[in-house]
Amino acid sequence: MQEIASSLVGLLVLLAPGCEGSTGPAPSPEPRPKPRALLQEARALGERGRRDEAIERLLAYREEHPPTLGVEFTLGTLLLAANRNEEAIACFEAELALKPDHVASWGMLGTAHERRGEYESVVECFTEEARLRPDDWRPPYRSGLVLRKYLHRLEEAERDLMEARRRNAGAVEPAVELGRLHMDQERLQEAEALFARLLRDHPENPEVHLHLGQLMIRDGRTEEGQELLGRFKLLAAERDRLAQLEVAGTAPTSCRAGQELLRLEKPRKALAAYQRACELDPADPCGHLGVARVKTIQGKYRDALASLARASKLSPGSFEVHYGSALALAGARRPEEAQVALRAARKLRTLSASEEDEVRVAFHAAGAATPGAR
Repeated sequence: MQEIASSLVGLLVLLAPGCEGSTGPAPSPEPRPKPRALLQEARALGERGRRDEAIERLLAYREEHPPTLGVEFTLGTLLLAANRNEEAIACFEAELALKPDHVASWGMLGTAHERRGEYESVVECFTEEARLRPDDWRPPYRSGLVLRKYLHRLEEAERDLMEARRRNAGAVEPAVELGRLHMDQERLQEAEALFARLLRDHPENPEVHLHLGQLMIRDGRTEEGQELLGRFKLLAAERDRLAQLEVAGTAPTSCRAGQELLRLEKPRKALAAYQRACELDPADPCGHLGVARVKTIQGKYRDALASLARASKLSPGSFEVHYGSALALAGARRPEEAQVALRAARKLRTLSASEEDEVRVAFHAAGAATPGAR
């Protein structure tokens, strides 16, 4: 009977759809190749503020094709930017079904779940992102923050925040969050010692002043505590002013926010501000120039040159276009073109000392001479 049962199982396998004549499991189908031209077009539309059009293009493609690597992720990021979080979640999950180790999809999926208040799922996503990206402090920090603030699982939160600090001891965010956790646990001496160190290393951080001031007042050192709280209010007001610029409804104010964020060495936030400027007024070159500036800093020279090309159409022959092109071309190891762009910029105005330094560094890295240096 056992032999008959085994024969029947074998026959069922042979007769299963797609298994006729097979002696083993069918190989998994190869993933569909990415439609690179479509993805580039969708990203370009998004950068120019035509996000809805980009979404429609990708949705139309998806209606006619099975899930495709790159399409699901790009569509998800656009939907997330449009605050269509449930649809974005479906896209990121589809991308991960095709490529389970796609790190960026785990991070974006966590962000989408966080917007919906689905905190258990948030922790799962950031934990997986942390596993796949072992040198990045941000995923364990984000999971630790959610564990402390929303799920109140303090031991797990401390574990993740300590891991974030191990990965990057200089990052202020996990240290501040760890100090808050110590306060939650009534470990006040540890919290004060931590915030005192942070005050020395990050004197412009508002939260450090706030929590250290609170701890001092709680300990009876009212005058010192009130002084720190006063400093917190000033720093927080400056941050709020910057936040208002970021969310303001005009391209020029968003560009000013981008400039301030770059000055504060926050390129990712600066990029978001400049991209918002592009959305608010695609005909204003300031947003495209700002995007190019950040992309050059990030070493993404092809993207920088694409944004500069758009800015050039809107403001042909401007100093900012020539100067930005010189830096991006130098970074892209196109020294002759970089020298031409720099000469054109010098004809329009004299470079400042900081601009001269920036040019010198960029051209030296490219192994090129700096034309017309003064």
